[in-house]
Amino acid sequence: MSDRPTSSRVLSHLGVMVVVSAVLGVLVAGLAIPFAGVVGVATRNVADTMDNLPAELETEQLAQRTTIVDVDGTVLATLFDQNRVEVPLTQVSRKMVKAIVAVEDARFYRHGALDLQGTLRAFITNAAQSGTVQGGSSITQQLVKQTLVNQAATDDTYARKLKELRYAIALEQNHTKDWILERYLNTVYFGDGAYGIQSAAKHFFNTNASKLGVLQSATLAGLVRNPEGYDPTDNPERALQRRNVVLQRMGDVGVLSDQRVERLQAKPLGLDVQKFSNGCVFSAAPFFCDYVIQWLLKDDALGANKKERRSLLNTGGLTIRTTLDLDYQRGADKAVRERVYPRNNAIGALAMVEPGTGAVRALAQSRPMGADKAAGQTYLNYTVPKKYGDSGGFQPGSTFKAFVLAAAVEHDHWQIPYPVAICNQTVLLRPLEFNTLRPHATSLAARSPLPNACQGTPSGSLEPYASTLFRNARTPCLCTLSPTATM
Repeated sequence: MSDRPTSSRVLSHLGVMVVVSAVLGVLVAGLAIPFAGVVGVATRNVADTMDNLPAELETEQLAQRTTIVDVDGTVLATLFDQNRVEVPLTQVSRKMVKAIVAVEDARFYRHGALDLQGTLRAFITNAAQSGTVQGGSSITQQLVKQTLVNQAATDDTYARKLKELRYAIALEQNHTKDWILERYLNTVYFGDGAYGIQSAAKHFFNTNASKLGVLQSATLAGLVRNPEGYDPTDNPERALQRRNVVLQRMGDVGVLSDQRVERLQAKPLGLDVQKFSNGCVFSAAPFFCDYVIQWLLKDDALGANKKERRSLLNTGGLTIRTTLDLDYQRGADKAVRERVYPRNNAIGALAMVEPGTGAVRALAQSRPMGADKAAGQTYLNYTVPKKYGDSGGFQPGSTFKAFVLAAAVEHDHWQIPYPVAICNQTVLLRPLEFNTLRPHATSLAARSPLPNACQGTPSGSLEPYASTLFRNARTPCLCTLSPTATM
């Protein structure tokens, strides 16, 4: 079949060109009105609107992903409102730069804020193809719109169009083309939760923006126009068609040869999708991760209030280095998991803290993080104080006895002569006996088989679950007194 266009198709294209010429004539005239000072109420209102606009668009810091890492730098969790990692233009593949410029704004480096020639070309091409093949707005105009959307400061009115044009002109006057393109690539949404070129490269192809090849670059460049519609994870066929359109456009502008375009269009997408979890649920140490977040949310250095601190954590692109050791964490998880089960009435928990430094090396508990209560899951952190985990926590119990004794010996608080014998025995007292017991050696010895070293006079009062130091003429000894549960 001949590729020669039919007379009806030629006439159709000519008709489109006539209509476009008329529309562009009206558009240019409309844009010129505010600046030309044409008399009229409507004109004065538009001119006043333009004059009242700020001369420059406020390009705030882009929201970036925060990363929590362990003591060795291994990622524990990521936090984000928008999954974005900013990179400079020098760390973006030149193939990617050529692909995005070819399909979105081929004359980007040769025109100002508004490309009338490119707009006309895109209008004709898109009309002929019955769809959006080429972009009509310049990259600068798209950047302005994306920035205003992120700032929630946009609406679909004629005034918005004029405002975007004013801001685009200001950007072109105050920034280089490379700065605008870098900002654009870091701002735009590529679909499936990926914001900016680095996150998109990592998410769809498991590579860095600097390593993107031609096929990968063409795929990503094609997503910007319609991130949801061309999402390759949901619509691989449409994504493949769109990628091939970008490759063809790269051939049209001379970036690729016709032979290479044809060869590349026959290749598959080649995705290597990587999921990024947001928050602590899928972390290797979920409750430690939650403890870190709750701790930081109470740190005044991160903001004046909790809302500001949370915003910084979710958008600030922070790297939070922690004391957690994943080897210790795995050991702690195993120890708890083998002894207490998620659906047991009792709850097992373990906090591993390094003596001398106070560094928290691991936090583990028997109930995993999650919302499935039937499976024993919970979001309560039982290993930390209530203000950080919303649970009552655990009393340290007899764990502290060793620390009390060590402190007593170190500070000579009890004036204990050396050597000291530690009795490996527990005195069990029935409640009635415990209440009537008097602190003297004969009554105590009559009720419990204490070793001879402990047959002395107690130096302190008898308290439930307390350690009492006994003295005698031979060797002082620390014995544990505990009431028994049976009558």
